[in-house]
Amino acid sequence: MAKRFIPAFIFALLLGAQAQAKVIVIYHTSDVHGRYAARAVDKSTGTIGGFPALSALVKKEKNPYILLDSGDWYQGTLEGNLTKGMASVQMMNLLGYKASAIGNHEYDFGEDNLKLLVSSANFAVLGANIKNKSDGSLVSYAKPYAIVDVDGIKIGIIGIANADTSHSALPKYVENLTFENEAATAAALAPEVKKQGANTVIAIVHDGSTGGQQDARFDGAQWTPAEKEATEGTVAIARAAKGELAVILGGHSHVAIDNGYFDKQSGALIAESGYALQLVSRVEMTFDDTTGKFTGATDKLVDLRTSEIGEDTTVLDALKPIEDSVGKTMNELVATAEADIPRTIKGADYSDSPLGDLVCDIIRRSIKTEIVLHNTFGMRANLSKGPVTLRSIYEILPFENTVVTMELSGAQLEEMLRDNLKSSHSVIQESGMEVEYSLGDDGAVSSLKIKINGKPLDKKQFYTVATNNYLAQGGSGGRIIAQGRNIKDTGLAIRDAVLSELKTMPPLKFPITGRLKKI
Repeated sequence: MAKRFIPAFIFALLLGAQAQAKVIVIYHTSDVHGRYAARAVDKSTGTIGGFPALSALVKKEKNPYILLDSGDWYQGTLEGNLTKGMASVQMMNLLGYKASAIGNHEYDFGEDNLKLLVSSANFAVLGANIKNKSDGSLVSYAKPYAIVDVDGIKIGIIGIANADTSHSALPKYVENLTFENEAATAAALAPEVKKQGANTVIAIVHDGSTGGQQDARFDGAQWTPAEKEATEGTVAIARAAKGELAVILGGHSHVAIDNGYFDKQSGALIAESGYALQLVSRVEMTFDDTTGKFTGATDKLVDLRTSEIGEDTTVLDALKPIEDSVGKTMNELVATAEADIPRTIKGADYSDSPLGDLVCDIIRRSIKTEIVLHNTFGMRANLSKGPVTLRSIYEILPFENTVVTMELSGAQLEEMLRDNLKSSHSVIQESGMEVEYSLGDDGAVSSLKIKINGKPLDKKQFYTVATNNYLAQGGSGGRIIAQGRNIKDTGLAIRDAVLSELKTMPPLKFPITGRLKKI
């Protein structure tokens, strides 16, 4: 076969074009939720995730890079909770993060604690849409944006909190704040950041792309947003900014997007990096080396498998005292489980969570009310077959919620269910009720049959209910619950109520499911 030669002048032009392309890499994380160290996912893959693996990965990067995060730093593990997030700040400082958005769970120990975390951070903490309710001013602990110089390229970074934080954080901790619309905030701010000299502008956002879908992983190159998904979240932010944002880095929904999603309508690349620091998005941005003009971006998800990436010993050493501070007490055996009891089962024709059923049943056994209500996403880990340790329960129930008792009428219970029964899941888990429902074309509940402890619901009767203070204060799903009568906060932690019962119970069995049944 004859060889093909490229004329010298064309070859020179090609080399010149390559020389003019400058590459800057963004490594993006979100929803770390205190998962600082590698852990076993299954027997075939070994250990995955954690800051030591992330550090080992970025140290191998040959291009200039920055580390960014989209919020929810610590809530979810003992190491995170017992340090009230300070361990997260220490890890992010050590790795050299440049900026982070504020997630709703950054408020889990109140504003004063968040202020302390921000004062200790060596990275910019951003929240352009977090305002004081009293006068509309930006909160003192969050900047609207930062401009960082990376190898001579100035990248503007806007940080945006989730507008639903007023409901998805404990309401009493954010009662003096407003969280303005994410898309409107980005649209108004992006041109201003460019005027400050940024070569390009990106956004780190504690919001996602998939209209509330949780824990999904999909190929962005094969995805088309549904109508709802185009009117909220990161897609809506991209389109509202009308070409002013080059990249949007999302979170909150624990979604991971392979290859990113390039939104042709806005020209923005949207990346999301999943949950619990198992994955990181590597976004490669290119610029004209002569003019500094942004020319494009691509994204790739990287699995943080320690067998392939390794772990940074410096970060491992820094983690050790944090892990040691938790102590051996967290390995105390509190129960045993005869089967895996997951939060969800894909493809099931019911909306209740097996783990949610178990937790609610245990709380009802402890508190002895007719009904127990608990928010579905208040349970953050699955229960595995075998020994159940104190650590296991902390990871399932990481929030510092207390037991609240009250009375709700049958009519209120019916309205509460109509609020919370969705097409693929229920926002509320319960014990004491049997529910059959169907949905209309508009997604609203069209038929509803309810039994309370085996008897048809009486709309006029009041029933005794135990729930948590998050729902009792009107947190997500708690609109009607907050309207109950004879409301009493017992001060007893939900976790402690569960632990006290677990220690006296026989081995845990997979619960009978189907108490919230879609027909």
